[in-house]
Amino acid sequence: MGTKAIRGRAKKTPHAHHVDAQTRMDIEQFLSRTQIVLRLQDWNIVVDWGNRCEKGALATMQDMPDSRHAIMRFSEQFFALPARERHQTILHELMHCHVFPLQRLSEDTVNSLASKQATTLFNIAHSSAVELLVDTMADVLLGLIKEEHCN
Repeated sequence: MGTKAIRGRAKKTPHAHHVDAQTRMDIEQFLSRTQIVLRLQDWNIVVDWGNRCEKGALATMQDMPDSRHAIMRFSEQFFALPARERHQTILHELMHCHVFPLQRLSEDTVNSLASKQATTLFNIAHSSAVELLVDTMADVLLGLIKEEHCN
């Protein structure tokens, strides 16, 4: 749904968001509640309000390898979405935290065993499959979370 998870080092971008206090509070409260629901309360997930996410995505989740730390970033388009779609996007990004270790393992394994061309093809197919999985799970979870959180 236009979201993308990225791994590795944070990249600085010069574009800051101008988000009103109420929207920021709503997003942070939803993130905090859903972290518990998704059993991610042992993760340190922070929103980088000062930088936009990667171009072409609504949001990104960037994990720090071998830790339970992640940074979530949003695009300007994200803030124009209705609350329910923003919540689905946040759920989508949170689901990546469960998938990152498996994604890293499979990509590293293929990278070490396959040719460069095979690795490239695998990474494209694998990324598409991961995005479909986390998007489907986010849709299902959004339906299970109380509607009062998704006005």
